Amino acid sequence: MSNNDEFFRSKKAAAVLKHGILKRYPVVFASKTGQGNPIVFLDGYAGRGEYDGGEPGSPLLLSRCAEFVQGFRDVLAFFVEQDPDSYANLEQVLRDKGGVVRRELRQGTLDQHLPEVLALAKGASLFAFLDPFGPALDFDLIRTRLLGRPNWPPTELLLHFSVSTVARMGRAVHVAESRSGGLSESDRRTAARLDRFLGGGWWRSYFAEVSDAGDDQRATDVALRVADRYARDLTQGSNYQAVQMPVRPRPGLAPKYVLALFTTHGEGAWHFADTLGKAGVEWEEA
Repeated sequence: MSNNDEFFRSKKAAAVLKHGILKRYPVVFASKTGQGNPIVFLDGYAGRGEYDGGEPGSPLLLSRCAEFVQGFRDVLAFFVEQDPDSYANLEQVLRDKGGVVRRELRQGTLDQHLPEVLALAKGASLFAFLDPFGPALDFDLIRTRLLGRPNWPPTELLLHFSVSTVARMGRAVHVAESRSGGLSESDRRTAARLDRFLGGGWWRSYFAEVSDAGDDQRATDVALRVADRYARDLTQGSNYQAVQMPVRPRPGLAPKYVLALFTTHGEGAWHFADTLGKAGVEWEEA
């Protein structure tokens, strides 16, 4: 069973906060930024439309947001999913339960379909939700193509940074290199994935302080600092700020991922913080 399949068997508590944001914040974004120009909602790693138990996944939540605002905003929902089985489920769920909204679905990678999204979003406000499994994103693509769009109409990006995956991969590469003085082909591929995701090999110096393959807590602490540096690098030289929220399975446990909203507007940061508070109540209950 793939990580993707396992994820959609049941919604974990850590996903409750993320989905609490997705069912609220896009409505605020569209309401605040869509007067006089169209809106595009992008789910770049859409996955299946719903969980096996029938709970809505991110595509259904974004579709419901689009349906809510379409009475007073011109909105398009755009979904990208690479896995064929997940894409087939996505098509069916959105057809049956996605409401009457204007939408586009594409099978493939975000890299393949982002040029079409950006063409459709020319002159439109763009809210992009990127929630890949692991470090699948291309740093340069995010920085230059998404965050490099004109300041108006605005672009906002809600990004999932997997702390647990970066901790595991970064620690594995460092331990392998320190023990053998070199990397296997598999370790080199892992390092290359992190380089592409993080925008270079600077993360290696961070993981140099992780001395043991079983040092989970130290690796997690390092990965959180890597997430902070990643956000700073993405926003360097721009008007963007990152509002970050570490998300834990439950209180007292280490964060599994960080949700980061990239916005150029202080009001956007304020509304996102308000949304986090409301979603946090649902997370505590879960």
